[in-house]
Amino acid sequence: MNSLERGEGVDGYRYKWRYTDDERPDGCCYDCRMKYGEFPDMVIPDELWKLINPTFIKGAGLLCPTCIANRLDHIGKWYQTGLYLLKDATNSGRQER
Repeated sequence: MNSLERGEGVDGYRYKWRYTDDERPDGCCYDCRMKYGEFPDMVIPDELWKLINPTFIKGAGLLCPTCIANRLDHIGKWYQTGLYLLKDATNSGRQER
């Protein structure tokens, strides 16, 4: 586990970086507290989630898309060239005519 995965090196972030079980909000974004269902689901690669997970539990936590983007931007991973490389996704599976 690297320092970002442990929640270290994230000074200056507007919200707490990691929440303990006692601090976990119920059914809402951990950072902005927007209720689940008021924002669309956003799925990101596991490698990125490990860096921004708001809990100490692998795979746990809930962040709205805006807070996901804010956390990724804070650690320099938002809009990074080549971040999402689609393998074998040439021509979206459609055949040329």
